[in-house]
Amino acid sequence: AITASALRGRAHINVEPADFGYAAQNSVPLVKGAGAETYKSYFSLSGTPEGEAWSLVPNSADNALVLKKADAIIKEGNGAWARLKQAVTAAEDGAVIFIEGVIRADASSPDNYGEIVISKKLTIQAIHQKSVHALDANKAALGSSAHRIFTVKTGAALTLNGVALKNGKAAGSGAAGQGGAAYIEKNARFTQNGGLAQDCEAADSGGAFFAHGGSLILNSMAVKGNKAGRDGGAVFADADGAVKARIKIEGGAVVGGDAAADANFAQANGGAVALIGEGNTLSLDGAALSGNKAGRDGGAVFASGGTVTVTRGLLSKNSAQANGGAVALSGEGSALSLDSVTLTENKAESGGALFASGKAAVTVRSGSLNKNEAAASGGAAAFSGAGGSLTLDGVSLTGNKAGNGGAVFSGSAKVKIRGGSLSENEAKASGGAISAASASGDAVSFEITGGAVFASNRAKTGGALSVSGSILFSMTGGRIEKNSAESGSALRISGA
Repeated sequence: AITASALRGRAHINVEPADFGYAAQNSVPLVKGAGAETYKSYFSLSGTPEGEAWSLVPNSADNALVLKKADAIIKEGNGAWARLKQAVTAAEDGAVIFIEGVIRADASSPDNYGEIVISKKLTIQAIHQKSVHALDANKAALGSSAHRIFTVKTGAALTLNGVALKNGKAAGSGAAGQGGAAYIEKNARFTQNGGLAQDCEAADSGGAFFAHGGSLILNSMAVKGNKAGRDGGAVFADADGAVKARIKIEGGAVVGGDAAADANFAQANGGAVALIGEGNTLSLDGAALSGNKAGRDGGAVFASGGTVTVTRGLLSKNSAQANGGAVALSGEGSALSLDSVTLTENKAESGGALFASGKAAVTVRSGSLNKNEAAASGGAAAFSGAGGSLTLDGVSLTGNKAGNGGAVFSGSAKVKIRGGSLSENEAKASGGAISAASASGDAVSFEITGGAVFASNRAKTGGALSVSGSILFSMTGGRIEKNSAESGSALRISGA
């Protein structure tokens, strides 16, 4: 057996067992190591016998990948959706079902449409990667009978490998209108490796996925063209009582895209993802979120009370009609951490890339915020209200534009800038790079250290910085150069 340790990045290992004989190999561990579900995508099988379907699946303890022969193979054609539903019902816990071609729901018989209910641990896998293998819920043809694709019940687990989910629709009210592709109940887990989730919709929230106290893992796949009537154009997550939702999007996943048809859209908040409630978490690692749109806040991501962690990756060309072209946070308990992330060409009314209100906390390390735009305030980032905090550590902010605060606008938030650079940002009114104000009456600290550079920024007043109200402003080291304004080419301070 292979031991899975110290796997990094995009490692990929082909495994060819010496013997595919059922009695000798079925359920034999071939790869050992805790967290098998998370490293499964690093491994694939080769040399499988013609006419047979085998796969590597996590064992019940999630500490090994075992060799498993398919319990069923469902091929496209008349009645395929009904056959898949029957196979799922008949399958034992831990079973593997392979699909071949496009399994499409239709009204040819009463059994050939309707959501697929998962009440056990199950894997559904594409038989090979040489063509498209999909579950198509066929919402347009089914009309008023349109339905979501999966419901994953409490305690169950579904893993999809190389399978596309298309045209699911959650059309009812309440839970019936949530999760066009899948609704994930508390303590349930849904994992999709490869494939895509496309053109699904929800009347309420979670155009593709709704995790209600469940866990969702999207790995090395595309999520595009989904829409929600309220929040979370592609994904919505909240708690079920004390059970929190956990969302991971990783492995080079692409959410949205540059083409108009690829955009995920929410009528309200979170064009791609909405995370609601304290204690729920969203982790984005190496993902690209591009071109997503929100009717209100958070063109790509909206979080109210949850924790969002973004490592590496790209957020580009997302837009919100109100606040936070890429990400919007609202309220106490909301936290955002960005590490080595690029945010570029996002747009909103306030906070072209990032927006936070109330006691939200934002930390940005390394990475860049470039060419973002806000009509009102904070071309790259805007804070509204007292009690929040913004930390920029070694970040580059270049070419952002806004009415006030070409790069950053802070309304009564605590701000720390350590190193990095703010250059060629522009404000029509005040603060070419930064505009900071405190209307709360309480003194708020604004601290710049670590050799930060402000260069070639421009505004009507305060070419580099504009500070007003009860701001405790300090700057240690660094440079302010080649900035321009009609009043205060470098720094404008007013009020007290």
